[in-house]
Amino acid sequence: MDATMAARPKNEQESAPGPIHIIGGGVAGLATAYFLARMGRATATQVTLLEREEGTGRHSSGLNAAILRTAIGQATTRRLAEESAAFFKSPPPDFCDGPLVNPTGLVLFEPGCEEVLAARTACRALSAEEAAALLPHYATRGRRAFHVTDEGQLDIAALLAAYERGARAAGVTLRNKCEVAKITTRACRGSGGGAQRTPKRKVTGLELADGETLATEAVVLAAGGWAGLLGGGAGSRLTLTPKRRHLMVSAPDENIDPTWPVAWSDGDGFYAKPESGGLMLSACDQSPVHPDHCTTDPAVLDQLAAKTARHLPAFADAGVASFWCAMRTFAPDEHFRIGPDPDVAGLFWVAALGGHGMTCSPAIGRLAANDVVQQAAALRQLA
Repeated sequence: MDATMAARPKNEQESAPGPIHIIGGGVAGLATAYFLARMGRATATQVTLLEREEGTGRHSSGLNAAILRTAIGQATTRRLAEESAAFFKSPPPDFCDGPLVNPTGLVLFEPGCEEVLAARTACRALSAEEAAALLPHYATRGRRAFHVTDEGQLDIAALLAAYERGARAAGVTLRNKCEVAKITTRACRGSGGGAQRTPKRKVTGLELADGETLATEAVVLAAGGWAGLLGGGAGSRLTLTPKRRHLMVSAPDENIDPTWPVAWSDGDGFYAKPESGGLMLSACDQSPVHPDHCTTDPAVLDQLAAKTARHLPAFADAGVASFWCAMRTFAPDEHFRIGPDPDVAGLFWVAALGGHGMTCSPAIGRLAANDVVQQAAALRQLA
């Protein structure tokens, strides 16, 4: 499976490692903490989530477009998104106080996965007249359009808060303003041959930016754009590339109907949805960026203006209420990296989510938590 990494030992469900540290308080780290807690691991062992900022969800997780879309071309990612959508629509009774999904609908123009959409009961192809009626502000003429009726907007603030609340309630410790500078490792004892590659190093602890050291047996790297740097410093050969994407919200306009569905043009790389009285817009740009220097590029506004004029001619001259960027991190093959590192025992990845972390977070958290638990016995053999 592309979303996983090293092979996972079986029949180890009842083992639990020593202290587990999760690096990163975005949606990937919070979801992993939540599912570890639901498995009882926060009471069986010490689980601590470390976040460098003053609170969780401050970087990409809190800056994304909050669109629920499961029609994704890559099959593995799509399956994880579909599993997660079911969770969002019917979460556990104690998870949140209100709905997580606002099913305003999603209209996909010229999608790259028509065969997927055609098989769905909550989706249908639109005539030109139907598309124009649903999206009177959008240039729809002559373009294939599909209407997904049960998706739309995701309440990311409620979702992040629910993961954090559930993790804390089950015993996970969250430490904010706690920056990890280094993952410490030592050489592994030789453990024989076999089909599986033997890890060369084993995680032993963490060094924090303020000089504090923490002993640990397992580290979950859920640090978004910073994950690759930390993993490389620990001896992993996995390479990740953070890429910047910009979003904008236009000035409020009384002509904007907040119930309009999300409109997404796959062929041109553009989406729009009502937001805060205006429209949230993205040109779906992406360019490599160092995670410590992810700042806006004003030149992208020209690209966004050109696409807005093409797709939303009535809003071509809309003012800018806010403009920001966030990171989307990728592996070379653009598949997720969820699972144990093949070279560093005790190092687990929840990374390279490529902008799908929020949409796939329940499935990602479940997979990552299972990996940590299932690898427990193997970690002890390398102790």
